[in-house]
Amino acid sequence: FKQKTAYEIPKRDWSSDVCSSDLGRARLLDANTIDVDGETVTANHILLAAGGRPWVPEIDGADHGFTSDEAFHLREMPRRVVILGGGYIAVEFASIFRGLGAAVTVVHRDPSILRGFDDDVRAFLADELRKKGIAFRPGRTVRRASRKGTTTTVTLDDGEVLNADGLMFATGRAPSSGGLGLDDVGVRLDACGAVAVDPDSRTSVPNVFAIGDLTNRRNLTPVAIAEGRAAADLIFGSGGRRLDYANVPSAVFSLPAVGAVVGRKFPVLAGYATRDNTSDRKSTRLNSSHVSESRMPSSA
Repeated sequence: FKQKTAYEIPKRDWSSDVCSSDLGRARLLDANTIDVDGETVTANHILLAAGGRPWVPEIDGADHGFTSDEAFHLREMPRRVVILGGGYIAVEFASIFRGLGAAVTVVHRDPSILRGFDDDVRAFLADELRKKGIAFRPGRTVRRASRKGTTTTVTLDDGEVLNADGLMFATGRAPSSGGLGLDDVGVRLDACGAVAVDPDSRTSVPNVFAIGDLTNRRNLTPVAIAEGRAAADLIFGSGGRRLDYANVPSAVFSLPAVGAVVGRKFPVLAGYATRDNTSDRKSTRLNSSHVSESRMPSSA
């Protein structure tokens, strides 16, 4: 969806500005040179922001499933959906498909959804989703998938068989670091394939910076925006501004929505939204509207 929307944005005439744009596949040739579909672009500083891509587990019949990249481009609305995963994307798409009338089953390895969130919030949301008709298979995973006609048969690791019109993989994302020429230039990657950076978002090549999901720090859009601003300030401004990842607000657009301000060791604040915005445990939970208005610290 993001890619499709971005590509449909009309090209702007940059002639009166101090920058220009090129749409194409980019690859580093050296620390100051980029190849964009055969055209060479040079710069004193380069910022990498290639993002991430869905990760699909290696199971028999994985090609019969789809990911969040394809979810908005399905030819037909599936009436029965099995979603593998228990994180943000799984919960949000479970809410979307169920809201459109599909029968939804969420299969996830952990005992509960949304690992890292407050346990009470996780339990509350799971209960609310069950009330809406979403089924869960906790502590389970998919062993294989097959397709006959329009039906996808999903076999779980305990032998249970689920018949569906679509199998969605929401099993995490990986940095899109491949094909960028990073190894040739000397940009170091970590064990997960993310670009390794220092607190200033600088890579192992001093004039090359990286931000967002490509660095696998806090993979949230507002964090990537803040990282980009800090890097621009360092390169072109007064510098000296670093992100503080101690308490980062995040939201899950499920039905109902939940949010949290996550600290280094545990969730500091967590909340949920209900129809009447009330709670019988107000001392420990906040309405998600309060959480969403929290401002992330921009400097250490």
